[in-house]
Amino acid sequence: MKMKMSVLLGIAQMTFGLILSFYNHKYFKSDLDIKFMFIPQMLFLSCIFIYLCLEIIVKWLFFSWEGGSVLGYTYPGASCAPSLLIGLINMFMMKSRPSGFVNEKGETVPQCYLNFWYPGQSFFEPLFVLVAIACVPVMLFAKPYILWKEEKERLASGHRQLVSRIAPRRYVETVLFVVALMSVPVMLFVKPGLEILRHQKAAKYQLIRQQQSVRADMNGDEAEVVHADEQTQNHQPKSHDGGHGHGDGPFNMGDIMVYQAIHTIEFVLGCVSHTASYLRLWALSLAHAQLSEVLWKMVFAHAFSVEGYMGAIVTYVLFFIFAFLSVFILVLMEGLSAFLHALRLHWVEFQSKFYRGEGYPFTPFSFEKILEEERALEEQL
Repeated sequence: MKMKMSVLLGIAQMTFGLILSFYNHKYFKSDLDIKFMFIPQMLFLSCIFIYLCLEIIVKWLFFSWEGGSVLGYTYPGASCAPSLLIGLINMFMMKSRPSGFVNEKGETVPQCYLNFWYPGQSFFEPLFVLVAIACVPVMLFAKPYILWKEEKERLASGHRQLVSRIAPRRYVETVLFVVALMSVPVMLFVKPGLEILRHQKAAKYQLIRQQQSVRADMNGDEAEVVHADEQTQNHQPKSHDGGHGHGDGPFNMGDIMVYQAIHTIEFVLGCVSHTASYLRLWALSLAHAQLSEVLWKMVFAHAFSVEGYMGAIVTYVLFFIFAFLSVFILVLMEGLSAFLHALRLHWVEFQSKFYRGEGYPFTPFSFEKILEEERALEEQL
């Protein structure tokens, strides 16, 4: 009972985590991840593990100790109850299972849940296995292929734009050639004419500068000479790093395939290993039951073998020893072990279905940092 409850709760939590990944993809408007990651993952999980959970629930509801007719099949009793482990193995092995059993009278009854649970099971189970297997290459290759195709189309569109720009190229070259020819007389005659005008105005400019310097000395103000080079340097725009924007590098098909392969293998193998991790809670409960039984038999049960007044004293003493060991070992040590394991189930098995950790980095709260930012802002203002 506890083993099956561990499987049900574990797969339910993993399914909930997978549903949360859908809302993450929807929030970021990533249709590619919804179509080729979430849907194949949900199909893979449903065809194997959710199907196993449904078998567990059906076995609880319909297959009791007493015999009868269940889902159209003759069910003689617990001797013909379905086996979850054998059924799951036969599902993957796709074995031809013989139907029927021999009753107490020696008659062969052609229907038995030990082999088949419901009509059409021999058709649906291989279909579920094939769908689950088909989801693996979809998760592995679909997203990298579509990203590669989009990158190829983007490069092709850029090439088409380049070809469309070649058409007016000759016209531009002709215009530039004419401009170059017209530049020759400009270089010959314009500069001498400007030099003549500059010499004529030099006296006026020199007189104006002398008047300004004398006025500054009279007012007692500190004069500062600002050169034209410094002004141009102060007004030049700052260059920004990062040639690809947002830190994105060029498209690399190999990196995408490796990334997708890691996530696909992690999900497929994780469904099995994570289910086994939830079963460890059941194993821990068995260990706790065995420890409590050992403490009872090896410590407290000896008090009942002593008779008379000494029996009461021994019972009193052994009870405190039994209570101390129970609290220290079962409650503190094993309770802490179960708590840490349950915490790991939430961190790894559950959050691995939707949490990627690609958000904002954690910055601890600091008054010093806030004050430094305020001072820097005031200095800028």
